[in-house]
Amino acid sequence: MKDFPIRFVLTDETIIQSAVLALVGYLLHQTKLDKRLNALRLPTVRRDVHISHRDVIRSMIGLLATGKTDFDHIEAYRQDDIFSASMGIQHVPSSPTLRQRLDQLACLPMTETILWEESMRLLMQRHATLSSCWNKGKTTWLPLDIDGSPFDNSGTKKEGVNRTYKGFDGFTPLFAYAGKEGYLVHAELRPGKQHVQDDMPSFLITAIRRARQLTASRLLVRMDAGNDAEANVHVCLKEDVDFVIKRNLRRESKALWFQIASQKGKRVDDGQTEGVQTYELCLPQTVAIDGNTYTKALVLVIGSFVYNLLRLIEQDVFSDPSHPLHHKVKRHRIKTMIQTVITMAGRLVRRSWQRWMKLTRRSGYSESLLNMYIKWREGG
Repeated sequence: MKDFPIRFVLTDETIIQSAVLALVGYLLHQTKLDKRLNALRLPTVRRDVHISHRDVIRSMIGLLATGKTDFDHIEAYRQDDIFSASMGIQHVPSSPTLRQRLDQLACLPMTETILWEESMRLLMQRHATLSSCWNKGKTTWLPLDIDGSPFDNSGTKKEGVNRTYKGFDGFTPLFAYAGKEGYLVHAELRPGKQHVQDDMPSFLITAIRRARQLTASRLLVRMDAGNDAEANVHVCLKEDVDFVIKRNLRRESKALWFQIASQKGKRVDDGQTEGVQTYELCLPQTVAIDGNTYTKALVLVIGSFVYNLLRLIEQDVFSDPSHPLHHKVKRHRIKTMIQTVITMAGRLVRRSWQRWMKLTRRSGYSESLLNMYIKWREGG
């Protein structure tokens, strides 16, 4: 039998599976997250506790950044000093400690506030690119897209899991994305059966005010037909933002709306497309939950923080001219980012007090990652 040319052997060399996770830790180092989290006081946790709040949150961020969502997955990293060094963690918590501390921190509203504030501050500090969707003269409009996104939790009995409008059991959280790049400015966990319009005005106000921190452009709020409500229009007018809300026709006919638009609106098409007439029309219009649910909501916010961290890395990596997939796509799936970038293998080399992460030149991503790291180090 012909011998196969590749043989498997064991080595003592330090080879890392998620070498680029250190870039997530580098971004966290630019925030005030540690100081603010450790300042939180829990009545059942001593001030000199061995596992700090920052270690708990950073551990959860590390798990989510590598695509792991189960608390038990942290056990694989408890003796992994590379994971600790990459994420800036002093003591990696056990699975029960991680779960219990998140339960406790979730009961403090300030925890979510800190995460959102530091996420927005980091985006401003890194001068995150936010592309407009429309320009007219000197005015540009930045999209702020708001919609629900059902999660499939079929077969589970978790608190808040109900039948969604997609026809499966799960949650239906709300998300608000800014710019074509889709940075998250707000997210809220909701039961699957909750209508997308419930409590939307307060969600909309928060999303608008956070998005304003990131841009000097005018905001263009874009919402689906489920949010065709007078309350949303009032919020947009009061906050002085433009908006496009898909009309929910209910029992109204399309012919009626075309007649109203042709009579009161302004024709904006060029008249060259046969059978198509476009008009521009503006019509001004006058429970108790348990700790587990709070924890799910907190994990969603932590996930939103991780989403923005990965989006920052993705924008710099894929915009580098040396990247093999360099093109004009504004954003890629986060799953693609985790699979192709975060989980790249590397070799860790220790020299004196320094550590070097070596990436192979054979990978099309390595040069782009190195260019990004150099730019970050130089403050670019």
